[in-house]
Amino acid sequence: MEALSPSERQVLLALYRCGGKATRHQIQLKLPPRCRWADTTVLNFLYRLERKGYVTGEKEANRNLYRPTLGRQAFLADQADRLLEELFEGRVAGMLKALVARENLELEDLEELRSWLDEQILELGDYDRW
Repeated sequence: MEALSPSERQVLLALYRCGGKATRHQIQLKLPPRCRWADTTVLNFLYRLERKGYVTGEKEANRNLYRPTLGRQAFLADQADRLLEELFEGRVAGMLKALVARENLELEDLEELRSWLDEQILELGDYDRW
């Protein structure tokens, strides 16, 4: 799938917040305040998203409904992979170091991350042989 512009990404995230199929108007209501675009602008973004394969549109009664083609988690994973490759040469550690360097992480966030990483290590490793 093609890369998304920041505006296209905002429209798709708004569609996910709708929780399934949604009209252009419903999607617009879920956009953040900084993304309050004209109806035609949102329709243009939806058309681009459809052309890129992220959204499908269908006619139901007298209205157009849009739905994402990927589940939300799959979309987020795809976007994270793209960012990871583009900015950090695919290295998760580099991305995490950049986030921690911002110095605005709470201790709770770091503890949650450590706990999750410990679980992942246990799942990936075969520690029965140690």
